[in-house]
Amino acid sequence: MNCLKMLLLIIYHPVECMVIIKREKSFRYWMIPAFYGAAVVAKCLYAYTVHFSLTTKDPQNVNILLESAVLVLPLLSWVICSYLMTSLIDGESTLKDQLAVSCYCTVPYTLITLISIVISQFMSLQELGIFNAVKGAALIWMFLLLFVSLMVLNDYSISKTFGITLLSLIAVVILWAVLILLFSLTVQLFSLIFNFIKEIQLKGGL
Repeated sequence: MNCLKMLLLIIYHPVECMVIIKREKSFRYWMIPAFYGAAVVAKCLYAYTVHFSLTTKDPQNVNILLESAVLVLPLLSWVICSYLMTSLIDGESTLKDQLAVSCYCTVPYTLITLISIVISQFMSLQELGIFNAVKGAALIWMFLLLFVSLMVLNDYSISKTFGITLLSLIAVVILWAVLILLFSLTVQLFSLIFNFIKEIQLKGGL
């Protein structure tokens, strides 16, 4: 189906969009950098251009890599962990299905983020609560779409979807705990090797 029609479907008829993804298997891998990239660009534009009275971030201190990682890595972690959980518990979706849906689920986030940049130019500090509600709606919408996609792609009941969601979130936490531990151990190993080489060089100089 036409990509533009799918974009409209994920906003107005998300369940239908997910059914089509599951049935037609029309996912292309270029969608990952395209959709995720658009969300990252929107997030970075927000960091640099949102009205100064409505943000606590100094644009000069914005780290683009960090902004990108904060958005993309949790999404990819969710895709991987939810796929593993559904594979173990009567799941019907493939990894490509999960990736495709996660791409389309970023669309409302991207649109609302871009809209919030525009409306921020006409808002003051007194309207910060309304502005934060708009920002929160973008994330809530995306999370709800991910939840619904888990149910639709795997033909789960609502209660089973809640259970799989909880297990997937636990798996994400475990995944990141392991990755952080491995990173810490790797840093310590390289530091030990570096100090060992430096000590040998010092002794050799003596």
